Amino acid sequence: MQLSPRLRHLYFISCAPAPTTAARHRKRYRSPCQMTDKRPRSAAPAARKRYVRPAAAIERGGGFYLPGISGARLRQFAGVTVLSLLLVNHGAMNWHEGAHSLVDALLTPPAWDEWVSVLAAATLLGVGLAEQRVQQKIAAATPASAVAAPSPSSPPASADAQNTDVDTAASAAVAFVLQGIHSLFDESLPYIAVILRPDTRTVVAHTVSAGAGALRLTDDAPVTLGEVIARVLQARRGIYLDRFDSVPASVEFPFIAPARPASAVVEWCGDNAGTPDAASALILLLASTQPDAFPAAHRRWLRALSRRLH
Repeated sequence: MQLSPRLRHLYFISCAPAPTTAARHRKRYRSPCQMTDKRPRSAAPAARKRYVRPAAAIERGGGFYLPGISGARLRQFAGVTVLSLLLVNHGAMNWHEGAHSLVDALLTPPAWDEWVSVLAAATLLGVGLAEQRVQQKIAAATPASAVAAPSPSSPPASADAQNTDVDTAASAAVAFVLQGIHSLFDESLPYIAVILRPDTRTVVAHTVSAGAGALRLTDDAPVTLGEVIARVLQARRGIYLDRFDSVPASVEFPFIAPARPASAVVEWCGDNAGTPDAASALILLLASTQPDAFPAAHRRWLRALSRRLH
């Protein structure tokens, strides 16, 4: 007897062996992980994302910062705090051991380990006082013409005070860029930001951070802008110097002091398509006395800010 294709298909299905008990159990059972996993089974596993550091301070190597207390002030604060805690601990310990009065407890000779702790705290306090004395000498020697750091609530004053050879739109762009730089970095990073006009070797605007210290513009007009600026103008692209101790001694920026900072970023603010003369484009310079001060994420933001000066 000949069967039609449809009946033949149904006949072979009915004659197929029934699944075993274990197979039926595996088909019905799902583990708790499978029940809570809402992804389809056919979906490919998601690619692992790159780890992002939580803060710029950690990328620079330190994550402890108190507003208004940094550098020498932080060392002084830590030294005084540790000395106070050691004094309280010494008095409380001797009082507990049977001292007749609080004065007797405080005047009891310290133990050897207490002397070591007092010496360490006193050394930290002395280092902070010495650094503060050096900073005061530098501040006294800095000329009054140096521009202070702008406040976060208003644009930098130097962007309008020194911008006499550009139009209003360019002045607004310069003020926007300097304010963006001030918002990008925290106050604990010592840096100076300078916008240059290479064809006339003049400073259009500049600003310094609150912790800039000795970073400032030079009093005399520079005869040359230096080898780094010349190479940036020639290549029409920015450059990053993470450590100046790895470059020749002749590489410097003559228009800032010190002329050889620890690290620097130079961005060319021209447009490759619309600027026929490379020397007519502005140059953005950020220099810091701290090595490796500008991570890759900050350099990308600086490159984006420099495009506002086209």
